This record gives sequence, structure tokens and C-alpha cells, in this order.
Amino acid sequence: MLFCMLFNNKKMFKNLKLYPTLIFSLLLIAFFTPLQAKSEPINVTYAGFSFSSNYIDIETTGKYTNLLLKEKNENGMDIISVSLLKEIKKARPKSFKISLDYADITKGSKESVAMSVSLINEDYSREYEPITKTYLNNIVNSYQIIFYDFDSKKLIAAIPFDTELQFFSNKKLSDNEIISELRNFYSKGQLSSDKSIKGKINVFYKIRELLDSFNLKRKYKFRIGVTKVILEDKAKKYIPEKYRNNDVLKSIFAQQFSSKLALYHSIAQVPYNEGMSIGNAMKLKFVNSDTIYDIALPEPEFDIVLNIRGFKKVTAAKSDVRSIFLYGSYVKIKVFQKDLNKIYFDEKIKNASQVEIPNNIKNIDDWRKFYTSTIILFQKFSKNIRNPGEKWAKKAFSKGSDHNKTLNLLKGVLEKTQ
Repeated sequence: MLFCMLFNNKKMFKNLKLYPTLIFSLLLIAFFTPLQAKSEPINVTYAGFSFSSNYIDIETTGKYTNLLLKEKNENGMDIISVSLLKEIKKARPKSFKISLDYADITKGSKESVAMSVSLINEDYSREYEPITKTYLNNIVNSYQIIFYDFDSKKLIAAIPFDTELQFFSNKKLSDNEIISELRNFYSKGQLSSDKSIKGKINVFYKIRELLDSFNLKRKYKFRIGVTKVILEDKAKKYIPEKYRNNDVLKSIFAQQFSSKLALYHSIAQVPYNEGMSIGNAMKLKFVNSDTIYDIALPEPEFDIVLNIRGFKKVTAAKSDVRSIFLYGSYVKIKVFQKDLNKIYFDEKIKNASQVEIPNNIKNIDDWRKFYTSTIILFQKFSKNIRNPGEKWAKKAFSKGSDHNKTLNLLKGVLEKTQ
């Protein structure tokens, strides 16, 4: 670089011609001084699979997975840990090195960061399909890749992700039959609906991409996280009864939104824990220990508040045979920095998913379609933050919204947390 500067600055070069020894010395420095060394990758010790539940009730938050953990192979490892380890071995992260010697979580180590893949929530639902007279079964699992200080048990960063297993059955399934399907998803995998993915995928297929693209740091100057989820009255009337008297659905929406941000932006996030943890700590239970550990959570510098405003079903077209319905989801997303009392993003956003249904079908289960529309909203929103498509923005934002300005501000916030 110095060599180029000398020859690009004619006046400097003209003067330096009188001093050949000086020129020679400067060139030696330029060519033989090593470039600034890159920071060494962080040593990360893999600590295994765990449960991370603010409810401390595995029967509610991980019933089927917990039962599968009791099934061991000839080496004494459960099928979930085997499947997870197989995917982690494929990862090639640039900012850290993963040691696969399982960490002794009863001892501290100031020289290493611990990493665990943790199940937050497992949600099973079924929907009767009158057209085929079958049941569509859904298992949505929410996970986090957690990095934390091995000695102090303080969270460093979390990467949320989720998976969904869908399958049909001719009848309502027993717990054993549900477990059988989930066992295959963990171990053998299933064909993906995404045509770009060849072959079968298992529960943990996203891990390699997430780890490879994540820039791990020992300390983050800025973090972001969903800190509040509000279910407004217009939304509550469509919500199934099993979600009405607990905070499970809030956790699911927070996780789904966070996982989409992680997928498209590789940011450091603080797990959602609104009203469910004591002392701002996350409960962590490892499969190889009966002890429940408290992982201290940092306060995010940037808060995200999700308002699930409501849902609306509209008939878009109708014939003698079938009708086309639009399932609308309406949310409000607010991102702010509380210590500065500064709001970066505060916009109402909507999405409509088109569904075709024969006219002779009655008693349609609308909830699943509203839920899917909301997840699609989160995905499209996260994908369009950097380079918003005008066609999408015109449909998604309220009329008169200066979405380009607010999305640009949000983009800046996300860049600070990377």
C-alpha cells in the first residue's frame, strides 16, 4: 500500500528521489511488515442438547422429545443427541472453533465458551381436512443455539430457529404414534417441501447454515430481542382455547419472529422471557444432568414489541364449486432503544394468504391458516428489511407510511447487533 502511495504522489516521489536509502528502507518496511493479524477464532466447547423452558414443565413444553431422549443406542447416546452431533460436525464457522469434547458443566473454564442446542417449546396440533377426510398433523419445535460464558453462566448470544413436521393420518393419533413420526424426523428425516433442498432433512438441518454465517464475539456492544408480545382483543377471538390461559402462544410468536431475523441477518439476540423468568435468568437443563442451571440474561439495548393486532377472513372469489379466501394477519412491530427513549421502527404490517376451499366443505378450521399467514408475514418482513421490494411494501404497509425511511433505520439497528 505504501509503495502505491509513493508512486501515486508525484511531488513526494520527486523529493524522495534525492534520498535513495530512505526510499529503499520504506519499501522494505512496506513489503516485509506483516499485515494486521486476524483475530483468533474463539474456542467453543459443545455442551450437548438441553431444555430451555421458562415453564419448567417438560410435559407442556417438550413432552414427546423428552420421551425420545430415553431411547439410547448401543453407545449409550440418545437418538436426538446423535442426530444433532452429526449436523454440528458439518459446520465450518469462521469466527469460532467447536470442540466436540462434551463440557463438564459442573466445572468452570475461563478459557472457553460453551454452546448448547436447546429446545424451548414443542407444540403439536391437528387439523381435520374434510376434502380428503384425513387429519393434518403439525409438530412445531422451537430451538435456540445458546453461547454462554462457561465460568459465570452468563449468556453471550442466542440464535433461534424452528422446524415444522407435517404429516397426514386417517385418524386421531395416539401419543405413541406421534412419537413414532417425530422419532423418524429426528433420526431418518423427511423430504422437504422446498424443491431446492435435495434428499431428506432432519430436525437440525438449519444448524450448519446458522453456525457458518454467525459472527460470534465474546462481548457484544449491542443486543436486540423480543421483550413483549401483545395479543389484542381482535386476535384473541380466533385463538384456540388451549392458548388462551397461558403464555405459550406469545412465546411461539416471539420465537418465530426472532428465528426469521436470525435466518436473514445473523444477529445477536436475547431470548424472549417476558413475565416467565425470575431474576432475568433462563432455565437450562442438560440431557446429561438432572440439575437445572440458571443462565443469566443480559438486557437488550434494542427492544422489540410485537402486537398481534387481529385476523380477518375475506372471500376473494367464488364459483359454484369452490371459493378463494384471503386469510389476513395484522401486526404492529416496534423497535426502540429504551435508554435513549428513541424509536427506530413502529409500523403496522399486514399479510394475506390465499386459500382455495370447495364450497361443500363446512366447519373449516381457520386458526391454522391465520397462524401460517402470520409466520409468512414475519418471514417476508425479515427478508425485505435490507432491500424492500416495492410490490411487497405496497401490500404490507399502511397507506402513507414512509416505509423506506423506517426500514433503513431498522437496518442500521440490526447492523449494530451483528
